[in-house]
Amino acid sequence: MGIIFEHIIYYDDLTGLPSVPLFINELSKLMERSLGKTQFAVAYLDIDNFRYINQALGEKVGNELLQYVSHNLESDKGDSYMVARLGGDKFAMLFTDIQPTTLLLEQITSVKEKICPIWSAYRNNFYVSSTMGIAIYPDHGKDIATLLNNAEIAMAMAKKQGKDILFYKEELQDEYIWKVQMANELQKGMEENEFTIFYQPIFNLKTGKIVGVESLVRWIHPNKGMISPDLFIPVAEESKQIYTLERWIINRALQQKKEWEEEGFYDIELSINISSKTLENDLYYKEVEKIFLSYNIDYSKVIIEITETSFLFNIDFAAEHLYRLKRLGIKIALDDFGTGYSSLSHLKELPVDILKIDRSFVNTIPKSEKDILIIKHLLSIAHDLQYEVIAEGIETKKQLEILKSYSCELGQGFLFYKPMPEEKVRKLFTDS
Repeated sequence: MGIIFEHIIYYDDLTGLPSVPLFINELSKLMERSLGKTQFAVAYLDIDNFRYINQALGEKVGNELLQYVSHNLESDKGDSYMVARLGGDKFAMLFTDIQPTTLLLEQITSVKEKICPIWSAYRNNFYVSSTMGIAIYPDHGKDIATLLNNAEIAMAMAKKQGKDILFYKEELQDEYIWKVQMANELQKGMEENEFTIFYQPIFNLKTGKIVGVESLVRWIHPNKGMISPDLFIPVAEESKQIYTLERWIINRALQQKKEWEEEGFYDIELSINISSKTLENDLYYKEVEKIFLSYNIDYSKVIIEITETSFLFNIDFAAEHLYRLKRLGIKIALDDFGTGYSSLSHLKELPVDILKIDRSFVNTIPKSEKDILIIKHLLSIAHDLQYEVIAEGIETKKQLEILKSYSCELGQGFLFYKPMPEEKVRKLFTDS
């Protein structure tokens, strides 16, 4: 085999690191020599949020970030470990001289820390973090495919648990299999129309009148019954099925708004949740925008609720897309307001009309004096800046009284109504 051809096969063109074939060759040699008696460790590393940086800033910037990470992982390593690029933002490392787990963890942590948390490029600073899963031979796999798969499972579970590094355990595989099965059932559920929209009324707290509804997706499984969004939404987000589901929700909710207008219910506002990830991705945004442009309805009575704003990487890009929606007359609500500094900073950068106070503050009324004080000041800020405010998660009369005493205009929660099917909420319109 020629030197040039060999280099093409065994080394990654973008980063210069060993590629998958060379990494697998090394693993195979180690396994043949050890015969299951000598331990070594495989680490599976993934750059957090790389996909969003790539989508928001382009492939050129993404490639430069991969080169930056690769250089840091490769520098000053000596013979202590081997690092290879598996593809995309995924890397594998091989640690042959492993000591007890605690010392191995120290070694792996020191390697991970080589990825400097701040990457400066294009006059901007980008926060770079990574997640690693570790599998040890032969305990966590006696063949190459099992060992790499279990290291990847550990990495995926580390992400879910908010950990930087996680060693593989058998129970992780059970959870991973559950997620795969859930993703498969999600796909089938979307194909077979198992999803529906429930609506939770939003009230004027002073008059007690319904002013709008929030559209919320519900999954009615033919065998398992109602599946909680807390179970399937995170899986949909990880598998990217959320974008297909989100477009279906928007389409169905706008279709319902049109039907309500045809029946004379013009004044009811309709809130629809849109992920910040959609706003940052031009392809997904254009598909969503196309749906909005296809309906001839009163968009002054439609509200877009932006979720997951803490994951926004390109504020300018998201703001541009929101301004395009506002030209239709749509109002913009910032969901979960008050849960972090990002919410406050986004008030300056996004074209927001409405703030939704997170239920985590409302739920502790009147038990927590601090949360009452926070709500008081959040409402004061909102009123000074002339935003409308909706309080989420109102469950008791005491919570309602305190919110009204601080001039909170709008609210929703189980004190009034839980999310309900369309036919039930329509009856509320008729009775009110």
